[in-house]
This record gives sequence, structure tokens and C-alpha cells, in this order.
Amino acid sequence: MQFREEVALFFYFFMFKNTPPPSNKLSLVITIPCYDEPDLFSSLKSLYECNPLDDNFQVEVLVVINASEASSKEIKDRNKETYLEALKWKENHDTEGITFYFHLDNEFPKKQAGVGLARRLAMDFAFERLNQIGNSKGVIACFDADSKCDANYLKEIHQHFNKNEKTPGCSIYFEHPISGNEYAKEIYRAIENYETHLRYY
Repeated sequence: MQFREEVALFFYFFMFKNTPPPSNKLSLVITIPCYDEPDLFSSLKSLYECNPLDDNFQVEVLVVINASEASSKEIKDRNKETYLEALKWKENHDTEGITFYFHLDNEFPKKQAGVGLARRLAMDFAFERLNQIGNSKGVIACFDADSKCDANYLKEIHQHFNKNEKTPGCSIYFEHPISGNEYAKEIYRAIENYETHLRYY
């Protein structure tokens, strides 16, 4: 617990130091942990192409590109390349309605490193962003670096919590792709087995 709090405080400082203050219109923050993920930009494009919220609300997408201190040089180098590409991508994709932020940390402590820590730190930072503007009803959503969504994704999340103020959280229905040409047949078979396991369990 103490370790997590110390890391979180350090991470807050690091991110706040490099991130402009949030807009007073901020109402939804999408958090994405990213570890050696080649498909990140497909996910970002999917969010970017969502139907925007109305002019009174803004969305932020926070991506934490991360690796363990024990990760290979190749993984760390790919993360750095992803980070630099992401900064260039941001230049042409930030709008009034949606803003993207990227943070790189290739030195997560070996024992605590992983998607759990990256996601938690991203969500903690999202909370701090909403807290800065006093928005206690702001929504924090978890997304993945290899996921895609329908065009109504952002609006549906926003509307759900507006209409159901007593809902503290929810799980959004999702499916893995089980056919196509993007992956090998063995991958699709593994996905089918995993989906079956999820539904059975």
C-alpha cells in the first residue's frame, strides 16, 4: 500500500508537471495502459472517430506507455518509438471535444510492474484531473491499447451516467474478433476458446 501511494504521488507530480490544467468542461476520461503495443493507433483512431459529446463537455484520453525496469531493451525502445509517434499523432488529432495525453515510464519496479499498476496510476491521475475542477460526477473509463469501439461509445457512457446518477460503475459489453484475416487461424481458435471460457465461467 505504501509503495503504491509513493509511486502514485511521484507519477502525479511527473504528469502534472508536463500536462496543462484540465478544461472546466472535462467530464469523461478514458484511461489506456500500453505495454509494447503495436495496435495502439488503431485504438486511438477508433476513439477519435467517435461521435463527439455536445459543446458543454470534454473528453480526455490518457495513455500510460509502460514497461518494467527488467524489460528488454527491445521492448523499451519500441515503447519510446510508440511514445514519439503518439506525440506526433496528437498534433493532428486534439480537438475542442477530445484531447489525448501520453506518458512514458519504462522503469516500473519489477515486482509491481504490469497492466494493473499502469491502469491504476492512469485512473488515479484521471481522478486528480476531475478533482482539480471539482467535478465529482466525472466518469473514468478503462479502455485497452488493442481495442476498438463503435462511434456511439463516448456518448453512451456519458449518457448512461447522466441518466443513472446512482450507478457507481458498470461493465461494457465487448467481443473479441473470432474471424478475419488479421490474425493466424490459431489465434482465432484461441480467442474462441477464451470467449467460451468467459461465458461459461
